[in-house]
Amino acid sequence: MDILKKHGSKLIAGSYLGFLTFGVLTLIVSLILFGILGTIFYQAFDISQLDFSNSNPDMETIYKLADSIGYAVIIMIPLMILIYFASMALLTAGMTGAVNDAVYHDRSSVSGFLTHGFKKFWKVTKLFLAYLIVLYIPIILVEIFISAISNHSPALEILLLIPFYIVTIPFHISMAHGTILCLQKDLRVWAAVKAGFQTLTRAFGQTFLSGILLLVLSIALMIGFGILFVLGSVMIGTSSEPNPLFIVMMGLVIGVIALIISPPVSIIYQLILTKRFKEIIEPRVFGYDSTTEQQGSDSDVDPNSDVEQSDEK
Repeated sequence: MDILKKHGSKLIAGSYLGFLTFGVLTLIVSLILFGILGTIFYQAFDISQLDFSNSNPDMETIYKLADSIGYAVIIMIPLMILIYFASMALLTAGMTGAVNDAVYHDRSSVSGFLTHGFKKFWKVTKLFLAYLIVLYIPIILVEIFISAISNHSPALEILLLIPFYIVTIPFHISMAHGTILCLQKDLRVWAAVKAGFQTLTRAFGQTFLSGILLLVLSIALMIGFGILFVLGSVMIGTSSEPNPLFIVMMGLVIGVIALIISPPVSIIYQLILTKRFKEIIEPRVFGYDSTTEQQGSDSDVDPNSDVEQSDEK
């Protein structure tokens, strides 16, 4: 792939910088938020009231503590989801924008990942919320329905979920296409959602093929980690008394390898997705000349009007 030879080093360096920066930022925000939350609940319930030396503790005090922990968990779960959502929006905006620059404009920079991540964060966040409504919530509801009709049979549930997840592959890819168009054409959120799903209806085969290619790469990567894990297990098993330190070190090694390869692998995934979209899917769905001036009348995407209105958002 010529584009990887030309822009790969900058894209990968930028991905490391972006993953590190956004990761540290997410960690700092998480520590601050959970620190504040922990302080509030610590102030609300004085843990010194518990007498751990007493064999018959005051049950009323324990119940109050349990209630406080329950409230903390209720608040923490949506907070964790929100933090995850924000971090994914940063990474997606950065990665998609940086790869768009390379594929569409033949340019790249180490700072591109960070620049696009911060600049397009809110737009991608709103796009994610839109996809949550039109795609992810329905998927979750179907999963719940499958779990309910499986009648507590794990085998049946897996048998039903596997084909369902395969069917959803092109939907996820169409969502990625919408993100590419949203950043490249500066579309409004719902225009990007509509354009993304147009690639599903007008180029289903190629959209599905993109998903299969990425799935095969993911499976190959998982097999590689599986082999590494098996080798580590075999090495541990050769000793009659496995050294706990060795087990911890093995886990750390696998974790470090995962951290090292995640940024470049993510860039390669995005390059495959964006290049296939630009060269195969976009011309088929929106016309061979996909510039703003020559959008075909049969396309529901009108980047011109969205760009003009983007400053109003």
